[in-house]
Amino acid sequence: MNAELTIIAAAGGDSDYGLSGVGHQKRQPRDLTTCARIGKHFLITTASNPTKSFFRTKWNTRGWTFQEALLSRRRLVFTEEQMYFECHGMYCCESLNFPLECMHRKDKQGFKKSFCVDGLVGAFPKGIGRTNTEIIRRIEEYTKRILTNPDDTFKGMLGIFNAFERSRRSGTKVEHYLGIPILPPMTQALKRGEISKPIQGWTPTMGFFVGLCWDLESPVERRPGFPSWSWTGWQSPVSWGGSSVFRWPSIQIDHKVKLAFECTDGQILSWEDVQKSRIEATTQPQMSNIIRITSWTIKLRMVRRNGRRGSYRYVACLKLEDGGRLYLRFGIISKVRLKHGQTCVGIFLDHLSMENDYNATIMVLARKGDIYERIGLARPMKFTYERYDRNGKADGLHSQSGSEDYEMFDSDTNPPTIKKSWKEIRLG
Repeated sequence: MNAELTIIAAAGGDSDYGLSGVGHQKRQPRDLTTCARIGKHFLITTASNPTKSFFRTKWNTRGWTFQEALLSRRRLVFTEEQMYFECHGMYCCESLNFPLECMHRKDKQGFKKSFCVDGLVGAFPKGIGRTNTEIIRRIEEYTKRILTNPDDTFKGMLGIFNAFERSRRSGTKVEHYLGIPILPPMTQALKRGEISKPIQGWTPTMGFFVGLCWDLESPVERRPGFPSWSWTGWQSPVSWGGSSVFRWPSIQIDHKVKLAFECTDGQILSWEDVQKSRIEATTQPQMSNIIRITSWTIKLRMVRRNGRRGSYRYVACLKLEDGGRLYLRFGIISKVRLKHGQTCVGIFLDHLSMENDYNATIMVLARKGDIYERIGLARPMKFTYERYDRNGKADGLHSQSGSEDYEMFDSDTNPPTIKKSWKEIRLG
């Protein structure tokens, strides 16, 4: 972030390739400019648009280069064909002579809007983003890249996390814990014509619960040394698509939820204690990967695997307050096979409505020794429930279908209440 200029070696397949066109690394004849006169016409070749060509390079797939692209103030890019320069106000390339004077605004601090695409100058992003939820987008983009050393998964993103923490831009400052963003209060949905306002009573714990609503594209292996509740613990691209971040401002989180962090010496700290320890470096404790979450929980008993052989989608049975049962279909992120009759725990992270539990995001956990590990994320889908009357008599199976993303009961149907309990869970 403090460099005056970042030199980006976008050519070649590794760091030993060098800078194309510099020293012994000659450019290929096909990349050199050629010209010819044909009758009254003078023809000249130019290199391809560098803002498109370097996005197809190996450099753009690597994990550590993500910070170069995002945080650099000025970039000098060496592609196979030419050099390309870009800062926050302008861009130019070696093969074309741009009329930069005419392209700039009157204050000379940037290009005119007509020379910007979607409000951006050139191809690189200008900083970390404009809102605090864009940290979610940055994590999603980063996890699609490749790291030679899997242990660098958190380090390669640390500079961007620090930029969000130190941001002075209104609405972009956000903290994190081991990769999970602790989102500040968002705005609440109001009636048409009213001015939006922050959600009242918002706490860092509630922001952390929102940050936990990530999911994976498909089941993968765990990454050793990192917690299961963080995306850093899984070797796969992550996504918050359809999660709380993009359902704002409709979601609700129970104000009584609690969060605590365990140290390697056995201390249990609150988020306020963790922040204080960061400031007072002399008393900074050694944090572990274990957290303690206190929230509403449910028991999920595995009934069967759903779908074709090898599928990681399951059907689980939940108990209802009236004695009935509800069968919920969901997918898991872990490659660990669940057995018939195995019991897992679900933690309620958020709701679209606190009136019932069928619009919730549920983190699915499996016990491993004296702690639990995250294995999946469940959201309301199509399910079947067995409803009971007050006398304990079943009135048959009911299939409830809804939208593709969220399961909703019909307005004239009184949904059965899921049996749940308030518990503290140790999660590693």
